[in-house]
Amino acid sequence: MKYSSDKPISKSSEDRYSRKEYSKKLAELLYDKNLTGDLTVGLYSKWGYGKSSVLAMVKEYIGNRAIVIAFNPWIFENQTAIVTSLLYQLASEIDKHSNDKKRSLPSRLWSKLTRNGALNTSDSVYRLMKDYTKFIGIGLSLATGSSMASAGTQATSDLVQKYLKTSSITDIKKRIERKIKLTNKRVIIIIDDIDRLDKDEVFQLLKLVKIIADFKGVTYLMAFDDEAVASAIKDRYSTSGDKESGRAFLEKIIQVPLHLPLIPPPHLNKELLSGINEILKENDIQITDEEVNNFRAVYDKNIAPLVDSPRMIARYLNSIKFIVPFTLKEVNITDLLIIEALRLFYPSEYARLRKEKQLLTETAFVLPFEDDDEMGKKVVSQIDQLCGGKANVIELTRALFPIINNAYKKQSYTEPILTELRREKRVASPDYYDRYFSYGIVTDDVSDTDIITIMNQPTAVAISSKLAPLLMSKNQDLILDKVKIYYKNSDNTLEIAKAILLVANSLSKKESGIFGDSPTKKSIQIVTDIVKNTPNRLMSLNILLHGNINPEQLFYLAREVILNSEDDSRERFLEKADFNTFKNTLIEKIRTDAKKGKLHSNDSLCSHILYQYWAKYGKRQEVDTYLKNSIKTADEALDYITLHLSKWTNGWPVGGCGDYNRGNFDRATYLYIENTVDVEYLYKLIIKEYPDLKNITKYTKFEDIEGNIHKIGNEQAPEFRKALVGQIVYIHNNPPAKETSKTN
Repeated sequence: MKYSSDKPISKSSEDRYSRKEYSKKLAELLYDKNLTGDLTVGLYSKWGYGKSSVLAMVKEYIGNRAIVIAFNPWIFENQTAIVTSLLYQLASEIDKHSNDKKRSLPSRLWSKLTRNGALNTSDSVYRLMKDYTKFIGIGLSLATGSSMASAGTQATSDLVQKYLKTSSITDIKKRIERKIKLTNKRVIIIIDDIDRLDKDEVFQLLKLVKIIADFKGVTYLMAFDDEAVASAIKDRYSTSGDKESGRAFLEKIIQVPLHLPLIPPPHLNKELLSGINEILKENDIQITDEEVNNFRAVYDKNIAPLVDSPRMIARYLNSIKFIVPFTLKEVNITDLLIIEALRLFYPSEYARLRKEKQLLTETAFVLPFEDDDEMGKKVVSQIDQLCGGKANVIELTRALFPIINNAYKKQSYTEPILTELRREKRVASPDYYDRYFSYGIVTDDVSDTDIITIMNQPTAVAISSKLAPLLMSKNQDLILDKVKIYYKNSDNTLEIAKAILLVANSLSKKESGIFGDSPTKKSIQIVTDIVKNTPNRLMSLNILLHGNINPEQLFYLAREVILNSEDDSRERFLEKADFNTFKNTLIEKIRTDAKKGKLHSNDSLCSHILYQYWAKYGKRQEVDTYLKNSIKTADEALDYITLHLSKWTNGWPVGGCGDYNRGNFDRATYLYIENTVDVEYLYKLIIKEYPDLKNITKYTKFEDIEGNIHKIGNEQAPEFRKALVGQIVYIHNNPPAKETSKTN
């Protein structure tokens, strides 16, 4: 994968922004033989807009029509080095084009200077320039009170100071100009990166061009950001720091001010979008037409105006090239492109937003956002502050986070949308948010690629062997959500369903969130969904029921089939004939599990419904007999009754589900149990163990007893069992008149 080095082009054939003709015209201006004297041309533009590329093309078009010297002052460490280096470079180039080797200083002065080691004796322009540089450097040193290491001894300084008072320095300059004339070519000095110098260096360079190196026959082309340079030199000419004073000084230096032609926005957009497309191809990433259209809508309005230079394009594309491999197929690519735009163009706002995961992804519980909804207004206010009030940042944030967008539109937000966000791996999903800022899979996360690989294993055993370790060590809800998304891309979906049943022991029964299902429930939802999409649903169900399915999974699967096969208002899961066959298979499975002791010992909160199915679709007396043989003590009777007590939550905090508690034993529960077993039998077992409660006269609800004894996990506590016995005895001993014959 190639990255852009952000280097300027070296020749016109590489031009992508239609600046060839401009560069050619500028070159013609510079080598024009009709020019007299010196000329300084300024090429103005901000950093990154392509000044250096234009300079390269200008140099190409000039060719051998002139002596071209490319000088970059940024590489030198101080003002002195800038001055001397430019002059020496000028001398060296002139020497290449001149055969005149005459000595340039009077013999008496020359001999004295050489004895002090200040000058060499080479009869060349280089020697002349060295003389000139020494004099200029020492003169400047004396004028400013500074020291220069290159100034030589005090004796030499005195000598030069005396010499500078004469007209001889003018003679040296004239001799240099004669040397330039002898070349029969114009000298063009191209200076780049001036705006990267500090303010003192900028001033020194401009003074060099204007006063020191203003040789006849020399043309300067200086490229810089005029705003930055004017600002750098303003303090020397205005006590108030007025930028216009700096600009006025520039006007004295630059005779021909030119501005780099703007690149048409369509050209920049084409370049950037073409680069993005290439990155996607390199990484085998395909996006839908809808995704393309959604991205373009956001890009055209909020990103394109910021991409105003080739350098900005290079930075953006390089960032994308680097990041994409880390997140390959693990995030939504269009969201990633937008987030990277935020990071590059609005770094401060990006830094604030990345810390607000809860605000950006988990505000659905304060919905709906309506006109009088103070929480909705608060969310909007928070986002405005985080975005610094910048309209583009707000728009990008709204595009990334639909919850936030709905807050602005004062619209409600639904759970199906949250599911869709997860399916599309959007940053707005809490499950995917961290990936966009960590550039990888965080510790508690699960790679989508890994899940896809697992789903493509050929057998249930192979799938379960890889899935089970993940379920034991990672977020089960997240894993199952991903399985639900990706199983549809597999050709062996029934093997996936069987594998899910094989890993049943790894699944938690604990529900998540206010409306969240337990991993066990989610697993059966996936299995049910798989069966629905198989060619023969009945055959698939038979395979699964004869496989490794536990009582809780059996209940959830059976309930789904029964509800959607008996209720004519629903889409039928099985037709009548197939449904009758399924019921027979179900009863046989329940009966087999019961005999093996799997059913009654399972505290899944749903085993009692399997007994109900057995009684409803099989023989009630058979169930009664089985339960009487299984329940021999008061504790066993209370355990069975406890299974029938629903659980509910006593609180609804945002992001949680409060404490789960057992419901009360009431008349409805009494009658429900009566459908499977002789309640009188259970009553006798219980009252034998709790004789002191036989004549209880008051019905007491759990929530009226101090200590919250009905909280899940307290079922074996003496306080809970005593309170439960009290409810059972009261209900049994106080039947409605119309039910007396049934219960006594």
